[in-house]
Amino acid sequence: MDNTIVNPSKANHPFWRGKILPRLVLMAAPLPKNTFCSIDVTTKCNLRCGHCYFFSYDQEGKKELGDEEWLKKIEAMQKGKKPFYSCTWVGGEPLLRRELIEKGRRFFRANRVVTNGTLPLPFWPDVEFHVSVDGTEEYHDSIRGKGTYAKIKKNVSSIKGLNVAIACCLNRANVDCIDALLDEWSRIPNIRHVLFDFFTPIIGDDPPVKKGTVPSVGLWLTFEERDRILEKLSDLKRGRYREFIGAPPMTFNLMRSGERHKSIGKNCVFVKHGTAFDAEGNVKKPCVIGPKADCDRCGCIVPFSVRAWKHPSNLLREILQEFKK
Repeated sequence: MDNTIVNPSKANHPFWRGKILPRLVLMAAPLPKNTFCSIDVTTKCNLRCGHCYFFSYDQEGKKELGDEEWLKKIEAMQKGKKPFYSCTWVGGEPLLRRELIEKGRRFFRANRVVTNGTLPLPFWPDVEFHVSVDGTEEYHDSIRGKGTYAKIKKNVSSIKGLNVAIACCLNRANVDCIDALLDEWSRIPNIRHVLFDFFTPIIGDDPPVKKGTVPSVGLWLTFEERDRILEKLSDLKRGRYREFIGAPPMTFNLMRSGERHKSIGKNCVFVKHGTAFDAEGNVKKPCVIGPKADCDRCGCIVPFSVRAWKHPSNLLREILQEFKK
């Protein structure tokens, strides 16, 4: 029999210091300037999706920093006075350079990899994978290419113990399959949740959609259409998919046409607290999309979800959840 005496206050200390105190601090403290960064790991991709912002810029002949060049740059950044807390590894397809991410992620306290999911996922339990799925199989393959949906399902199901979220970019081509998407992916054990955002157009790309194709143009949903979809998502999150639809509940309210000005433009959390780097290590502005981003019609979930996540009502909700556990 183990007669070790456990001090109750010490036993509970990790709970208070590791879970409750950080949330309380977040209510009062502003985010530091260098909270987030994103890195374009490569200018290459194994797909050419019609709606991809990345290839709306000419990537032909663009240079990429080598692994050692990137690691030296990252190490210098993180040893400076204002190191970045988290890094989002993007591209191109970032998993084409997994060796770089393998080494580079150790410089950050939190890491996220945004991938098209057609390449095998490495076993990085400390990394959050955002796998792009643009609807059910018919819709997804019409946007990203035949057979890509099946590859994703195989890859995300093959390794257990990973933190995987499905990232669905809603647009005019796939907006009708939200219910079917949630039903299908909620049955796959490896998936933590689904994150919904909206297609953000590139400035100058707005002629009408052509029938039978899914080009990068004409996919933008009007604010009135988005409001109706956000109402639907809010209902689904309050109901059957409470935890499976990611982001704090307030996120969808902030994305509505009457509220969104509080989170975008000059108020964008990434613009104020983050930096995006291209594949050559140069800063991209205003964000990961680059200078052609139509910020007035932004549908990216980041500025809205971070604002909602930091709101006192949400942090109190999370604290109550921790107590219930």
